[in-house]
Amino acid sequence: MSYPSSACPTSPCILVVDDSRLARAMVRKALGKGWRIIEASCGPEAIEKFQAYKPWAVVMDLTMPGMNGLEAITRIKQLEPKAKIVVVTADIQEGSVRMARERGALAVLPKPLDPQKITSLLKELFS
Repeated sequence: MSYPSSACPTSPCILVVDDSRLARAMVRKALGKGWRIIEASCGPEAIEKFQAYKPWAVVMDLTMPGMNGLEAITRIKQLEPKAKIVVVTADIQEGSVRMARERGALAVLPKPLDPQKITSLLKELFS
Protein backbone atom coordinates (compact mmCIF):
# COMPACT_ATOMS: atom_id res chain seq x y z
CA MET A 1 0.00 0.00 0.00
CA SER A 2 1.29 3.45 -0.83
CA TYR A 3 0.76 6.54 1.30
CA PRO A 4 1.76 10.10 0.57
CA SER A 5 5.02 11.05 2.25
CA SER A 6 4.99 14.06 4.57
CA ALA A 7 1.20 13.83 4.67
CA CYS A 8 1.03 15.75 7.96
CA PRO A 9 3.43 18.67 7.52
CA THR A 10 1.21 21.46 8.83
CA SER A 11 -1.79 20.06 10.69
CA PRO A 12 -1.41 18.32 14.04
CA CYS A 13 -1.53 14.74 12.82
CA ILE A 14 -2.04 11.90 15.31
CA LEU A 15 -1.64 8.20 14.53
CA VAL A 16 -4.17 6.16 16.55
CA VAL A 17 -3.32 2.45 16.84
CA ASP A 18 -5.78 -0.10 18.23
CA ASP A 19 -7.11 -3.38 16.91
CA SER A 20 -10.63 -2.35 17.97
CA ARG A 21 -12.44 -0.06 15.56
CA LEU A 22 -14.65 1.07 18.45
CA ALA A 23 -11.61 1.96 20.57
CA ARG A 24 -10.12 3.99 17.70
CA ALA A 25 -13.45 5.80 17.31
CA MET A 26 -13.47 6.56 21.04
CA VAL A 27 -9.98 8.06 20.86
CA ARG A 28 -11.01 10.08 17.80
CA LYS A 29 -14.05 11.38 19.68
CA ALA A 30 -11.99 12.12 22.81
CA LEU A 31 -9.49 14.15 20.78
CA GLY A 32 -12.24 16.24 19.23
CA LYS A 33 -11.68 18.67 16.39
CA GLY A 34 -8.39 20.25 15.48
CA TRP A 35 -6.44 17.04 14.97
CA ARG A 36 -5.90 15.11 11.77
CA ILE A 37 -6.33 11.46 12.72
CA ILE A 38 -4.65 8.59 10.91
CA GLU A 39 -5.72 5.11 12.05
CA ALA A 40 -3.96 1.75 12.16
CA SER A 41 -5.42 -1.53 13.39
CA CYS A 42 -2.20 -3.45 14.13
CA GLY A 43 1.50 -3.03 14.86
CA PRO A 44 2.82 -3.57 11.31
CA GLU A 45 0.26 -1.13 9.88
CA ALA A 46 1.24 1.41 12.57
CA ILE A 47 4.89 1.21 11.56
CA GLU A 48 4.02 1.54 7.88
CA LYS A 49 1.79 4.57 8.48
CA PHE A 50 4.29 6.13 10.89
CA GLN A 51 6.92 6.05 8.16
CA ALA A 52 4.52 7.34 5.50
CA TYR A 53 2.77 10.12 7.43
CA LYS A 54 5.38 11.22 9.98
CA PRO A 55 2.68 11.98 12.59
CA TRP A 56 3.26 14.48 15.36
CA ALA A 57 2.28 11.85 17.95
CA VAL A 58 1.12 8.24 18.28
CA VAL A 59 -1.66 7.00 20.55
CA MET A 60 -1.04 3.26 20.96
CA ASP A 61 -2.89 0.34 22.55
CA LEU A 62 -0.74 -2.40 24.07
CA THR A 63 -2.90 -5.47 23.58
CA MET A 64 -3.16 -6.35 19.89
CA PRO A 65 -2.86 -9.66 18.05
CA GLY A 66 0.39 -10.41 16.29
CA MET A 67 2.77 -7.55 17.00
CA ASN A 68 1.68 -6.02 20.29
CA GLY A 69 1.95 -2.36 21.22
CA LEU A 70 5.22 -2.80 23.11
CA GLU A 71 6.94 -4.19 20.01
CA ALA A 72 5.39 -1.49 17.82
CA ILE A 73 6.66 1.20 20.22
CA THR A 74 10.15 -0.29 20.05
CA ARG A 75 10.15 -0.33 16.25
CA ILE A 76 8.77 3.21 15.94
CA LYS A 77 11.40 4.51 18.39
CA GLN A 78 14.09 2.78 16.31
CA LEU A 79 12.82 4.69 13.27
CA GLU A 80 12.44 7.98 15.14
CA PRO A 81 13.94 8.18 18.63
CA LYS A 82 12.08 11.46 19.29
CA ALA A 83 8.67 9.99 18.42
CA LYS A 84 5.99 11.09 20.89
CA ILE A 85 4.03 8.00 21.95
CA VAL A 86 1.15 7.90 24.40
CA VAL A 87 -0.24 4.51 25.42
CA VAL A 88 -3.98 4.14 25.98
CA THR A 89 -4.76 0.68 27.30
CA ALA A 90 -6.94 -1.43 29.55
CA ASP A 91 -3.76 -3.25 30.64
CA ILE A 92 -2.67 -0.97 33.46
CA GLN A 93 -0.68 -3.58 35.38
CA GLU A 94 2.47 -2.12 36.88
CA GLY A 95 4.72 -4.33 34.73
CA SER A 96 3.01 -3.32 31.49
CA VAL A 97 3.14 0.38 32.36
CA ARG A 98 6.84 0.09 33.27
CA MET A 99 7.68 -1.74 30.02
CA ALA A 100 5.80 0.83 27.93
CA ARG A 101 7.73 3.67 29.59
CA GLU A 102 11.06 1.81 29.24
CA ARG A 103 10.43 1.43 25.52
CA GLY A 104 9.72 5.13 25.11
CA ALA A 105 6.07 5.88 25.87
CA LEU A 106 5.77 9.35 27.36
CA ALA A 107 2.57 8.49 29.22
CA VAL A 108 0.22 5.59 29.85
CA LEU A 109 -3.47 6.38 30.16
CA PRO A 110 -6.16 3.88 31.19
CA LYS A 111 -9.22 2.93 29.19
CA PRO A 112 -11.87 4.18 29.18
CA LEU A 113 -10.11 7.31 28.02
CA ASP A 114 -10.70 10.62 29.76
CA PRO A 115 -11.01 13.18 26.91
CA GLN A 116 -9.59 16.01 29.03
CA LYS A 117 -6.48 14.00 29.96
CA ILE A 118 -5.58 13.03 26.40
CA THR A 119 -6.18 16.49 24.91
CA SER A 120 -4.27 18.30 27.66
CA LEU A 121 -1.42 15.79 27.40
CA LEU A 122 -1.14 16.19 23.62
CA LYS A 123 -1.32 19.99 23.86
CA GLU A 124 1.47 19.85 26.46
CA LEU A 125 3.60 17.72 24.12
CA PHE A 126 3.24 20.31 21.36
CA SER A 127 3.86 23.42 23.44
